[in-house]
Amino acid sequence: MNMSVNRAVAIAAGTDETELRSSYERAVSHGAANTLCTPEEESAHGTLRLLTLATLRLPDLYLYGYLLEAVDEDPSVEPVPPIVASRLGEIAAGALRLAHHALETHAHDLGYEPGVWVERALEQARASSCYAISSVRSDRWSTRHDGARSRSRARSRLPPPRRCSYPASSPTDWRVCSGST
Repeated sequence: MNMSVNRAVAIAAGTDETELRSSYERAVSHGAANTLCTPEEESAHGTLRLLTLATLRLPDLYLYGYLLEAVDEDPSVEPVPPIVASRLGEIAAGALRLAHHALETHAHDLGYEPGVWVERALEQARASSCYAISSVRSDRWSTRHDGARSRSRARSRLPPPRRCSYPASSPTDWRVCSGST
C-alpha cells in the first residue's frame, strides 16, 4: 500500500496518547541518522544553532510532502516510489530531533521542565491532525456532488462530527474530529 500525506495524518489522528508519545520518542531517536551530527556535537550546539539546523530541513520536508500530496490527489499519475515517503520520514525525524534537543537545551539554560512543552506539542499535533482529517473529509465529500448543492448543504449531510479530546489553542477553541480513532 502506498503512503500518502492524508493517510499519514489519518493514522496519526487515530493513535492514542501512548502511541503518539511512543512515535514521538522513536522519531527523536531515529532522527539521529539525519542530523549529520554526532550526539556529542548535538549536545555542544546551543538552542539557536539546533533550531537553525532543524529549520534548514523545512524546504526538503515541503518538497517531499508536496510530491506525496500531489500524487495522492491525482489518480492519473503513477505512484511515487516508496523511497520518497521514506525520505520524508527521515527528514521529519531529523528536524524533530533537532527541535527537541533545542527545547532541552533551552530548558536547561533557563531552568524549566521541557516535558510539559513536549506534552503540549503532542496535544497540538493530535488536535491538528483531527482537524485536518475532518477538513479533508468535508472537502472531498462536497466536491463529489454537482455545483447545484452549496458547500454548507453538502456538509450538513455528513454524519455529525465528534469532538476531539484535545484543545487546539485555548479551552474555548475545540477542533472537530470526524470518524473513529
